[in-house]
Amino acid sequence: MTVKQERKRAFQEFSTQLPALRAKWPKTFPENPNAVRPIVTGVFPRLLCTEFGWSWPYASAIIQCWKLRPDYCRAVLAYPKRFDLDGIETEQETGDHARADAAKRLAEIAARKERQRERALATLAQAPAAVPAPPVPALTPAPEPPPAPAPAPPEATAAKPGKLVLSGSAAMKEALQRRLAPIVAGVIEAPAPRRLASR
Repeated sequence: MTVKQERKRAFQEFSTQLPALRAKWPKTFPENPNAVRPIVTGVFPRLLCTEFGWSWPYASAIIQCWKLRPDYCRAVLAYPKRFDLDGIETEQETGDHARADAAKRLAEIAARKERQRERALATLAQAPAAVPAPPVPALTPAPEPPPAPAPAPPEATAAKPGKLVLSGSAAMKEALQRRLAPIVAGVIEAPAPRRLASR
């Protein structure tokens, strides 16, 4: 594999290699962005080659990926000295060149974010205007239906003299006739009142 291919592979695999670096050197590769410090130079590529069996181009590209992160760039601008593997400040200066590179990198990141924001705004501006929904007609109450006609009364059946006209179910007629039978019979069979003889 060529040097270029190894470096490209390191840039692609950095996020998968970072947990191993953090497990081995938690103070040098902290998860908390505020705990990031500038690291000493000239030590890590060789150490990574020995520790993980990586090639020199691969190991140096992994360190470069770490140093290109915004958190690291801010740490370079904030701290005048570099820190060792245990997170202890050394006498090694951060240097003006490193600070200039960090400031340049942060400016590039900010410019890229601004371009992305402008592209997003341009896309929104070019999007077709939303077609307004047709107005919803005001709801008017439906007219009340006319009242249903009253049911026609059953046709009156001409009553025959001495017959009781009943309406309803047959069972009701039968029950009523049974109740009225003794009364009707008493009226029909009742003897005429006696006249008292005058005294």
